[in-house]
Amino acid sequence: MRVRQALTYALDRKKVVDVVYQGYGSVATLPLSPVSWAYDTKGVNPYSYDPAKAAALLEQAGWKPGSDGIREKGGQKLVLTLLATKSLFNDALIPIAKESFKRVGVELRPEVSDFNALLAKRKAGNFDLATFRTSGLNDPHDGVARFRSTENEVGYKNAQVDKLINAGNGTLDIGKRKAIYHQLYQVLANDAPLILLANRKLLYVNSSRIGNYQPDVFNGIFGSLPKLKIQY
Repeated sequence: MRVRQALTYALDRKKVVDVVYQGYGSVATLPLSPVSWAYDTKGVNPYSYDPAKAAALLEQAGWKPGSDGIREKGGQKLVLTLLATKSLFNDALIPIAKESFKRVGVELRPEVSDFNALLAKRKAGNFDLATFRTSGLNDPHDGVARFRSTENEVGYKNAQVDKLINAGNGTLDIGKRKAIYHQLYQVLANDAPLILLANRKLLYVNSSRIGNYQPDVFNGIFGSLPKLKIQY
């Protein structure tokens, strides 16, 4: 757990957001869109960029700097593989991640391939880290379902996480669900099973001649289509 936490502290995610989104994005804290009714970061560790804290956690986990600056433990170097696909986001992420991790004594070796090859390597377990992008998370369950021990392929198991996911998905009461997911986000943040990277902001542009258009953050233009009209 300390190593996972350290990697999150070590990665300069704000730099990634600034490079890729040019001000139209934010560092992610929850596996959920900021526009969701369940979004609440209170009490959730945001893992602000902190190389010193990352280095301290690695020390506590027994990973000591070697002669080449890369940490080692029991004769094993702290070298991590990163599975990624070719994209503008990953083109920025990879060099920033390599630099960030090297600063705390971790060597990152990216393996860039097509998406099907990435999935095959991930399923086979031949990796340490893998990058994925999600979209259309209309319900908070969509962002956490993968952490349930019966639904993930990477061996992550946490009985409390399983219990909270099942509870959140087992009631229709919005108030109860929000409280359950808030507790779940705190547990996941402490356990750090993944490094949340960024939230992308969507920009909508439309002609002033288009009437009755009301953007929907989840469904885009489709909800307005029956009411749209061109104004002359």
